[in-house]
Amino acid sequence: MNNLEKIETKHLNVCLEDLKAEGFIKKFAINSNGLHETNSDRYYKLGEFKVKDFFKIKDGDNRNDNPMLYAIETNDGMKGVLSNTFKEMKR
Repeated sequence: MNNLEKIETKHLNVCLEDLKAEGFIKKFAINSNGLHETNSDRYYKLGEFKVKDFFKIKDGDNRNDNPMLYAIETNDGMKGVLSNTFKEMKR
């Protein structure tokens, strides 16, 4: 994984494949209850997860959106991704 101080710009599918190979297979979202693993009823609060890596996503359509992808690991070992551009994400 990259150092958190370095933002790497990649295409979304490249990031997802790299992260999947490292075990980041879950999908997270954020709502008023905290960080949510979207295929379960599990929520995580601040301090119960860490951002392990993040990427600025190349988006040829709109460069003003600044889409980001975050690799997250929870305190109970769940690994997944969070993005502000999941409308583009296809698994």
